[in-house]
Amino acid sequence: MTERRERMLKKRQRTKKIVLLILLLAVCVISVFFACKSILSDKPLPIVYQKNNALMVQNNREKNPFIVSNSYNGGMNVLIEDGKALLFVDANGALCYSKIKNAENAANTKILADGIQQFVAPDDKCVYYIRDEILYENNFKGEKEIAKGVTDYVATKDGRFLFFNTATDLFGLCIGKNEPTVRIAENVNVYNLLRDANDWSIDSENMYYIAAGKFAHLNEDLTETVLSKNAAIGFLLNDSVFAITRTQIGEEEYISALMMYGEETKQITTDIVGSEAVSQQYTDKTYMLFTKASENTQEAESYYTLDAEGNFRYLCENDNYQNLFANADGSKVYLQTENGVLLEYSLTKNAALKTDSEKRIAVNVQSAYPVKDHIGVSGENQFGIYHNDRYEEIYNDGEPHYPKLLVENNKAYICDQAGTAPFYICHDGKLSEIDNGVITYSIVSDKRVAYLKTNESNGVTYDLYKVDGNKKPVLIDTDITSLL
Repeated sequence: MTERRERMLKKRQRTKKIVLLILLLAVCVISVFFACKSILSDKPLPIVYQKNNALMVQNNREKNPFIVSNSYNGGMNVLIEDGKALLFVDANGALCYSKIKNAENAANTKILADGIQQFVAPDDKCVYYIRDEILYENNFKGEKEIAKGVTDYVATKDGRFLFFNTATDLFGLCIGKNEPTVRIAENVNVYNLLRDANDWSIDSENMYYIAAGKFAHLNEDLTETVLSKNAAIGFLLNDSVFAITRTQIGEEEYISALMMYGEETKQITTDIVGSEAVSQQYTDKTYMLFTKASENTQEAESYYTLDAEGNFRYLCENDNYQNLFANADGSKVYLQTENGVLLEYSLTKNAALKTDSEKRIAVNVQSAYPVKDHIGVSGENQFGIYHNDRYEEIYNDGEPHYPKLLVENNKAYICDQAGTAPFYICHDGKLSEIDNGVITYSIVSDKRVAYLKTNESNGVTYDLYKVDGNKKPVLIDTDITSLL
């Protein structure tokens, strides 16, 4: 019996150890899960606003908003360091750097330079600005002169390169590499640099400029490779490079050609009449809209689309169309006629209209415009959105409206900037009324939106609210001047 009891006792002890190990493992897994969730989850950025002459911040670290500066009149401001610091220009033209983790940090604002109006902060390590036509770099410890006679500058969106121009030349520099500036070209400025069609920024992997007919690519060392010497327009569609060239063939006769550049130069078509950069996606590729002289009638022109693969496709005749654009995936196109009717058509594989698919969306339309997967539709004293294949009227009370429509994080935000109608957030096709009298809003981060209402007591200043996720609005401050 004794041996049997010992065996049973040892068995129970082993079982307890196994159970304990399983429990410890489960606790570790759960702890790691919540730690990862906390790290990866969206941390709402601070809300920055102006109250009289004070620059204010509200973040999740402090219960109440706190003052960053008592001398502010709406100058430039930029959040850096994942929202833990703020660069701003105060009312005296001083460029300031402030840690804004809490009110105590913010009280130790550091002045980086005087006499500043604008600046660019390509990363969290330095800031660039112009004073008395001298370009400076400041690493938050002190400033360094970069060049004299500078009038404009721009940085690539990833902060790798900074371009600036003097009265005669375009220059560039590699940020953070302590290398000398590179003179790129003569009689060229930063506005000659090509931007991305979607967000109007410069991609450091695809840097091009066009000036006086020369279309050139900028290499990693900022030397140039000339693509064309007779280009009228240069543009990028995703990573593909195109230009419209203009070649003289007679005393007053020219040919316009659409060209694609890659391993080989390819002519796509000739006799281009006009082109329009469209911030939409066409079959998952950014596209441009072109017009050519119609082959059917002298009065009309024909619409064509060009995608990043170089496909140039006939769309339709523009006999009486005031506006034309495609949906997000390029499967449908929308036409606004001159008599104010908004129509939807499906497209064939070759991008031509399926005329038998015509669908009337709205009438009495004065303007229609796409915002990602929504379409804003304005008419006299009315506003609506077309989403999820249906048109939904938002405002129609006989009053003039000034709608603001933004779409971010799979949600649409709609307010009447006259403050005479409700503020809505639309998610999964469902409109949710958030508040009334909202005049503007700002999408602060993935799960946070801030908005302003006119203060009822004086009708001049504003009350500031925030909405985090699906929570109810929370009043942050009253009698403020503006949301920055």
